[in-house]
Amino acid sequence: MTSAEALLAIQTMADHSQKWHDGMTSWNIGSSSSNDGLVALVNKLDNLGRDMKKLKESVHAIQTDSHPPYGKRRQSLKESLAKHQEESAQRSTEMEVWIKKLQENDKINTRNQSASLKNLET
Repeated sequence: MTSAEALLAIQTMADHSQKWHDGMTSWNIGSSSSNDGLVALVNKLDNLGRDMKKLKESVHAIQTDSHPPYGKRRQSLKESLAKHQEESAQRSTEMEVWIKKLQENDKINTRNQSASLKNLET
């Protein structure tokens, strides 16, 4: 992969992520028992949006060939891409674990609610 291709890949990832974060995708969740989970998910998405903003700023800095402060070595495109991929994989894993926990809690809450309703009926 050339530097130009890597830069294009980063820009594409940033653009797609920003479009998703801006509300192009909607989530329909019917359970009111997961409101806390939804709030936490929204917070995580906000953090992702801030991360994407930082990534776009980094891409812009690479495009304009800005110079780092005196005495500091500028991170290479390869290093930047590797760091971003590592952080992205970590965030993805954390998000998957969190979503599984949310789904498990939702199932438990639904079961408990169903049992409560059956107890009220009898």
